[in-house]
Amino acid sequence: MNAKQKGYVVRRWDDFGPSLVSAVDAGMAYVLTAWHDNNIQGAIILEKSSNMLNYTMGGVNRNIPDLHTGYFLQVEAMLLAGTLGLGSYNISFGGPEQVQRFKSQFNPTLIERGKTIYGVNNKLLYFLFSKLYSGKMTTLIQKVLKSLVKGASK
Repeated sequence: MNAKQKGYVVRRWDDFGPSLVSAVDAGMAYVLTAWHDNNIQGAIILEKSSNMLNYTMGGVNRNIPDLHTGYFLQVEAMLLAGTLGLGSYNISFGGPEQVQRFKSQFNPTLIERGKTIYGVNNKLLYFLFSKLYSGKMTTLIQKVLKSLVKGASK
């Protein structure tokens, strides 16, 4: 519901579920959940890499009064990173404006781990890709890629 109201794409379980379960089984990912009165109130997905626990995605129910579920889950993620003996927790800087505002309340420090370098071999194809791979086109691209993968595996 939040995604629809705020205009961002939500990943479908079929697209990432099996990979997530495998990563959790291998101890490379964690799913933290928050419950109140036997009802799930929120969940976040965390991935472990490079001596760091990384926030991947999550969501919470909106309640009145506010249960502050998002804050609870983020603090639990920080505690988990410490329990696992990891050097840091990466809350990430991405997301819609409201999500970025929420994350900024934890006073994160940007630590650059390296630079990403892009090589553009074909300026026209890169331009088309960069324009198409945004917003609503993402869902269409996912469907096209999924059909191509299914076709290749036959």
